[in-house]
Amino acid sequence: GDNGNNSTGWKNPLYDSFLRLARIEIDPARRMHILQQAEAVLLEDLPVLPIYTYVSNSLIKPYVRGLYPTILDMHPLNHVWIDHNWQQKTDNQEGNGG
Repeated sequence: GDNGNNSTGWKNPLYDSFLRLARIEIDPARRMHILQQAEAVLLEDLPVLPIYTYVSNSLIKPYVRGLYPTILDMHPLNHVWIDHNWQQKTDNQEGNGG
């Protein structure tokens, strides 16, 4: 309830406990089950009304590397780089049938 993504100020100890359990669960199926339980608590309290989702479209030049979609559409640029040989790689792939 006290992080920067909680604009409603909503808190629920049961929800928080499910998130803590999910964070340390290593079995993917059990983790998903725990997260489903957390989601049920969230939907029961309904501190937000999920009526829409954000959509984002991006055009990325073919020589830009290291830029990948993220869930919050925020992109850490410290791993982004320019491939100065991108055209050369494209030409070689076309010549090899790929």
